[in-house]
Amino acid sequence: MEGHRELYRTSFSPFVPGQFCVRAGAILPGTPTIPDQIVDNRNPYFDALDAADLAWKEGRVDVSKMEDLLGALLAQQLASFYKSIGGKLPSSVAPT
Repeated sequence: MEGHRELYRTSFSPFVPGQFCVRAGAILPGTPTIPDQIVDNRNPYFDALDAADLAWKEGRVDVSKMEDLLGALLAQQLASFYKSIGGKLPSSVAPT
């Protein structure tokens, strides 16, 4: 559980409203949002937390799995917005 606290200490929580929006300077469009995607499929999120916990127990801070997960979820959120306004994603980058 210590690693979980480290994630929150570093403000690395997808459930903090507006976390990405603050950096972007705008409300990010698209649905489902990152928290909604996590609720729909919690296992990857828990796996990323477990990886952070393991690293913490080994004396390291490694949130790379969480970064990868949140990046993918953000891409899905933004891709859904792009498609909703008529955009077409190339098949090489289309989310599955």
